[in-house]
Amino acid sequence: MSWACHAPRGCNEWRIRLRHFANLLCFLPTGAIMSHVTYRIVRHDEGWAYTANGVFSEPFPTHDAALAAARTAAAEQRVPGHTETIEYEDEKGRWHTETAVGRDRPVTDVEDTN
Repeated sequence: MSWACHAPRGCNEWRIRLRHFANLLCFLPTGAIMSHVTYRIVRHDEGWAYTANGVFSEPFPTHDAALAAARTAAAEQRVPGHTETIEYEDEKGRWHTETAVGRDRPVTDVEDTN
């Protein structure tokens, strides 16, 4: 069974969607959660940029350039990678080791408010 959730609107019957702040989560048949990332086109630094999870991209001179870059970034986020072991330090200074599954990619979309 395929579990990919590429469409930002409309999940299959076995997916439940919940809106939590600005993020949308897809629950997979296994009970795992896929995150949702929305790229938003915004005015920034006398030009345009896109934001994702509160982080600004580099500035672009035109709205169309920012929109094209956001669409590219959103598409690249959905591309599966390799399963790898990752290590990271949390806010309390503790180190964690986890396996990052290469096929665990977020659902993405681009929101153009202009």
